[in-house]
Amino acid sequence: MTLVDNLLDLDLSIDFSISKGNLLAAVSHLEGVVEKKNTIAILGNILIEANEDNTLTLTTTDMDILASETIEANVRKAGKITIHVQTLFDILRKLKKDDDVNITLKNAPNPIVELSAGKFNIKMPFLNAENFPLISMDDYSSMFELPAVDLKYMIESTQFSISQEETRYYLNGIYLHNDEGFLAAVSTDLHRLSKAKVLLPQGAQNFTGIIIPKKSVMEINKLLEGFTGNIVIKISAAKFSMEFENIKFISKLIDGQFPDYVSVIPQTSPNQIILDRVELKKTIELMIVVADDKTKNIKFSIIPNKIIISVYSELHGNAKEELEIDYNGPETDISFNAKYVLDILAVISGNKINFNFNDAYSAVCIIDNDEKEDKARFIVMPTRN
Repeated sequence: MTLVDNLLDLDLSIDFSISKGNLLAAVSHLEGVVEKKNTIAILGNILIEANEDNTLTLTTTDMDILASETIEANVRKAGKITIHVQTLFDILRKLKKDDDVNITLKNAPNPIVELSAGKFNIKMPFLNAENFPLISMDDYSSMFELPAVDLKYMIESTQFSISQEETRYYLNGIYLHNDEGFLAAVSTDLHRLSKAKVLLPQGAQNFTGIIIPKKSVMEINKLLEGFTGNIVIKISAAKFSMEFENIKFISKLIDGQFPDYVSVIPQTSPNQIILDRVELKKTIELMIVVADDKTKNIKFSIIPNKIIISVYSELHGNAKEELEIDYNGPETDISFNAKYVLDILAVISGNKINFNFNDAYSAVCIIDNDEKEDKARFIVMPTRN
């Protein structure tokens, strides 16, 4: 029996219309979950469920993450199908702005999905929705509400320092945990460490800690874009789920032990500089043009009332720039990977930063000077010349 014969034996139906803008917005939220290359064909598809209450539920998965969104539509015939998500996404992006999209399942002579908008028409293959793999949330041990802006703040303050090294798989995500009355997010690639925290929400008192994988972190951040309400978070031993408005998200967790990071954060720093963040960022961006392509090494020469930022490259030459500072401590030379410092400056919103250090070889702590509650701190290790 062929695939067509199998499809003909099923009671297949679906027929609906929806504005191009609404469908594109939902698909753009979900398409990132799907891997670009799949050995299992249906994992490259999006599940479309047309419901009798005039809504569509769209779902994507890679077997580790599941994301779904429900939107309004004009449903003429309820049903469900799966079609290739990248093809659908690319078509929707090219359609005219004000077009309505009609999707109908045609059964004769062979089952095929027809998508039309304006004068555009395409007949698309599909796969049986009954074979689409779904991930369900386990029995959860913790459930709490959290303002979306708080979760987005923690993600954006820490995602850049997630490790890419697969051998240390337990560093390939953000460590979300209860930190003495705060909900904290931490990531590290062993060259730098980022920590951001918000007040612990009601219901999270017994929550200990989980590691959310990097891909899940990126997809969560995308889903939260523009949303300012509360989200409901549920956590089990192996999964994390998030729900708000018409969106549901489930992710498997990294099964590992995040290292004790507290000892890495300097508890005291005898030397402190207050720097203009924008001015420092522009200087480093200029220096990185000259820096060695591989190491991106730059040097901070700190002397009373002045910091000299310099770079030496056999290929590109030597460069330096001076910035005035309020400092009367010992003279110190500290070298860094310029990109690591720029990543930190990019996520700090304040105009001034505190640059705290002990000596040329110890971890440096950078804090947003305008953030009175000390909600985020960033650690970067010096390089050795």
